[in-house]
Amino acid sequence: GFTASATGLTVLGSWTAPTTGGAVSSYLVEVSTTADFAAVLTSIPVLTGTSLNVPAPPEAAGQTFYLRVRGVNAAGNGTPSTGQSGTFAPAF
Repeated sequence: GFTASATGLTVLGSWTAPTTGGAVSSYLVEVSTTADFAAVLTSIPVLTGTSLNVPAPPEAAGQTFYLRVRGVNAAGNGTPSTGQSGTFAPAF
């Protein structure tokens, strides 16, 4: 499964490795401001591990974001996980 949240202005994402579909060489975490991922703001490669902590810019305070992850192997990018959302805390 995949979980995502925001603590202050930090994006926290974690997931479990897939058990089917071949060995995963890396992961790709996609970030969007829309639940349908019509406009992916950025794609962050994760070369090792199954988690991600990324600081967000101060102007992101109060905004809702959506994250999803997909495995990458020799066959290409896998099917993305279900998107998860979180809201950044206001900056003080």
